[in-house]
Amino acid sequence: MKVILILAIVLQVIVATQSDGLTRSLAELSAFVLVLGLVFSIKKTRHKKVTFKPDDI
Repeated sequence: MKVILILAIVLQVIVATQSDGLTRSLAELSAFVLVLGLVFSIKKTRHKKVTFKPDDI
């Protein structure tokens, strides 16, 4: 999943650097949204909740 997001970000940056106007703006916006998705994806995998069950006393 992360690899797909990274490839999509790179593709959008390439499109943004080679175009002008509305196409460039939309490519930049979509790259930004994809970066946010990647950050939240990484954050979610690093901060998994750990539940501890109390031992029988």
